[in-house]
Amino acid sequence: MSAKHGVLLTGFPSNELACAVLGRLLETEPHARIICLVPERFMEAAESWLASRSEGEQARVELLEGDVAAIDMGLSGAEYRALMARVRRIHHCAAVTYSGAPLEMAEQVNVGGTHEVLELGRAIRRVERIVHWSTLSAVGDVRGVVTESTLVEPASTRLMHTRFLAERQMWRARSELPITVLRPALLVGDRERGVLRRVEGLHLLIAGIMATPRELPLPVLGLPDAPLQAVPIDYAVDAGLTLARAKDTVGQTLHIVESSPPSLGQVFACLSDLIGRPPPVGAVPLALTRMLTRLPGLTRVVHAQRALLEEVGRNVRVDDGQARQILARAGLVCPPLLTHLPRLVQHVAEHRGGMAPRFTLAAENRAAKGSMSMAASKRAGMGRAPRRTAPP
Repeated sequence: MSAKHGVLLTGFPSNELACAVLGRLLETEPHARIICLVPERFMEAAESWLASRSEGEQARVELLEGDVAAIDMGLSGAEYRALMARVRRIHHCAAVTYSGAPLEMAEQVNVGGTHEVLELGRAIRRVERIVHWSTLSAVGDVRGVVTESTLVEPASTRLMHTRFLAERQMWRARSELPITVLRPALLVGDRERGVLRRVEGLHLLIAGIMATPRELPLPVLGLPDAPLQAVPIDYAVDAGLTLARAKDTVGQTLHIVESSPPSLGQVFACLSDLIGRPPPVGAVPLALTRMLTRLPGLTRVVHAQRALLEEVGRNVRVDDGQARQILARAGLVCPPLLTHLPRLVQHVAEHRGGMAPRFTLAAENRAAKGSMSMAASKRAGMGRAPRRTAPP
């Protein structure tokens, strides 16, 4: 492997974002030699993923058994020294994101893993860039405007607190290492088909709404006027790699978001129309959502999406001024969530199999027409067609 083009990737293959990053690195950086740090328990899955790529791409990837959360990444002294000699860039994607995961596991991976990445970065003589793939949720409980330089300790969930601690380590190391922190919004399915490997986040909320009895009036769960930030996973990766390659982003934190996101109320109205149920009635304050977990029909919606509701419940505006300028030069613009929702609904319906065939049909019909009904368009403030974006 050429030391000049050595790239270390963490989080593969268990982290869907890491898989997407690896795929795009292989496609857009033909001279890169990529080392994937893979825990033993995920090695078979990693080999299976790699087997689906071309022989040329397979030859450029090395699966190195190790653990980002272990001392020296679980490598022998010789392996660690060899890694130091070959790696010039690091894409740190490893993170525990599941809200139901044990706190100890989240601390080990999110906090401990970030510490180990920084230790490796310090040991590399000519490290070119350390890219920390964080999340917008790590910003904290901010009111008003969230800038790209904002980093406030969160008081909401312990999981998000570990993401904050990880980002704070990166923040403190900026003066000694070439670090770029990326904060993508909530990840949803890709731009073409709306596919996400696991039904989670907004996809799980859609599945929950599908599973509720149609005759049960469904309120907006949270603040109807609160903006809902969500970006397709492939767009997040294209945008993130573009930002990470820019020379003027060293030492910077950048947001990967929709510049003019819809409100939570608009999203609920659009989903109701696509799924074929009556529009939402009223709203439930977040303080009452935990009480709703015992109500028939709403259990899946509220309980499984508690972390999501916490995330979208804050009425804040996300400033992406610096990132937006760089991405605009590359011709990258985030697709509007409202025009992307039909693909997400279709994917969830197909993923759930025969759970709700009528919902699949409703989504197909609306996607074929290219827009929602006129009434729903007015409620949701739609009117723009999906904008095609170019790869970096």
